[in-house]
Amino acid sequence: MEKITVGIESTTLLTRHFTGISFYTYKLIQYLRRNNYVELSLWNKLSRIKKDKLFPAELKSIRRFYFNKIPFGRKPLIAHSPDVHFLNFTGSKKIITIHDLAVLLKYSQIPRYTTRKTIEKFTDKISYALKHADFVITVSNTTKKDLINLFDFPEEKIRTIYLAPTIDKTIVPKKPAVNLPDDFLLFIGSISIRKNILNILRGYKLSGVEIPIAFAGGFSLGAEEIMQEVEKLKLSNVYFLGYVSEDEKKYLYDRCRAFIFPTYYEGFGIPVLEAMLHKKPVLIGEEGAAPEIAKNYAVKCSAYSPESIAEGIKKLLLPLPYSLEEASKYAKTFTWERTGRETVELYYSVL
Repeated sequence: MEKITVGIESTTLLTRHFTGISFYTYKLIQYLRRNNYVELSLWNKLSRIKKDKLFPAELKSIRRFYFNKIPFGRKPLIAHSPDVHFLNFTGSKKIITIHDLAVLLKYSQIPRYTTRKTIEKFTDKISYALKHADFVITVSNTTKKDLINLFDFPEEKIRTIYLAPTIDKTIVPKKPAVNLPDDFLLFIGSISIRKNILNILRGYKLSGVEIPIAFAGGFSLGAEEIMQEVEKLKLSNVYFLGYVSEDEKKYLYDRCRAFIFPTYYEGFGIPVLEAMLHKKPVLIGEEGAAPEIAKNYAVKCSAYSPESIAEGIKKLLLPLPYSLEEASKYAKTFTWERTGRETVELYYSVL
């Protein structure tokens, strides 16, 4: 194969704490740097230079800047945008990865899930990208179906490429700096109304389960309301750990009794696979891509019903209808090597 030049829009790396899309971008970059058939460059808007100190130091040697459609450096054959920040270089083959379209789906429009302004801004960005994109990557078939239904984008220009767990097997577990009990239930993700934390708390209370529950992740939308709900429900065995590092996350997965993740909607659901990888029972919601990714290796419930969540939590503590060993083997089939290889194959196919 002939070597190709690939440019990755890397705005998502300008953050102190990586989450799903940041991890995806970083893991893809790691693979592309190892690939002998790819000459890689990373691209940030010129206006982002004020956030330069947040950019990973080990990647700065291949980072470039652009202004509108103008690259300050050699233009790549492939311009790949791993998020809605679209790299629209004239003459480049343009690819965008769409992770989810949750804010545009009717069943996600619960109170304060999003705002009209956010919906309009997101719609404008996606519409602009789809107008100019040569190809779209979706991270699940669920997102692919949503894209076709909402934007009438041609199916032949969409390919689903799955993600993978972000925790490296070589990571040494580290206990978070919180006096956490030895036995606990676990949620990992943004502590936000969008992640269904209110209903999870209500379901946990209704379950009557006395095992403490730990929430690992930074506070986001509705933080004050979430803390008020804890007080209202008189929950004394709830732990909020804040953002946790990868080695702390490894400790939590290793030690937890079960993983609680009945969110309203996931475009993929990396934490679901990570918990399965660690042989933990997993509770997921019935909507979005989580059932697609978990298959039959998870207990399912309605994310909209605290009663359903409560029943789901109790089921996790009983004999399961599936093998945790088999679930772990299944989760191991999702690798960043596969994600990277299939992405490079797509690059070549659009040239």
